[in-house]
Amino acid sequence: MNVQILLKPAESKRLIAKAIAEMDVVKKALRDGIVMIHPSSTTYHMLEFLTGKKPEGIWLVGMLSPKGACVEGLTQKAMEDDNYQELSDPANFPFSWVFREGKLAKNQKLSSVLEEMGENDVYIKGINAIDAHGHVGVLLASLAGGTIG
Repeated sequence: MNVQILLKPAESKRLIAKAIAEMDVVKKALRDGIVMIHPSSTTYHMLEFLTGKKPEGIWLVGMLSPKGACVEGLTQKAMEDDNYQELSDPANFPFSWVFREGKLAKNQKLSSVLEEMGENDVYIKGINAIDAHGHVGVLLASLAGGTIG
């Protein structure tokens, strides 16, 4: 007997997020260290698994739509607002979810947390594409390479 299961994109993202949240390396970092989760349409589900609540605020920066690549509205507004001019430097990105020994910390700048992280900590970033050879790709909306740069 053969079985084929088809999942909608959101269901697939939820399954991926659950699998990552269940990895031993992630569980250990959650318990003993730092886990930094970059907001994306996949990691959105991960935060829900880890906290029991849906994320609030900005959780998606860029996305692909039938009209092409675009930036989510709240992020675009934040980047255009005079109060967020520092976002032109990806190191200042303040929208990641950071867990320190299992506790969620808010408004942590990417560069500060990355400086603290060690070999047993975990940074989780979504991917935007995968090719036939298994190489992943991330869309960049910044000349500095975005947060992945």
